[in-house]
Amino acid sequence: MKDELSIPLEIISLGRKFGADKYIKKFTLGFDMKYLEIIPYHERWNQYCVDEPYMFGRKFSPRYYFMAYKKFIDYCDRIILFDTDLFDDIVVNSVKKIIKKCNKEYMIFLG
Repeated sequence: MKDELSIPLEIISLGRKFGADKYIKKFTLGFDMKYLEIIPYHERWNQYCVDEPYMFGRKFSPRYYFMAYKKFIDYCDRIILFDTDLFDDIVVNSVKKIIKKCNKEYMIFLG
């Protein structure tokens, strides 16, 4: 897929440890594609983070999640969300609200 595109392809996730993000990271790195993460500032920095290391390791605050979601949406040209129709996922719902405010293109895969 990356060879068919005339623009560089970056795969960006919210760096969640479970669910689709775990497999997106594994798949992307396995196919030698560029992988990045936008995570909350109270988490530990890693080599895939978009932001600089000094911004991480802060005291926990829920607002860091919403800051990460907003940054993620601003950074991305196209967004794919993975959701389940069994649960009301607060993360997916929060991200969808921000996407609509930013008027970005997105797709949702239900599993």
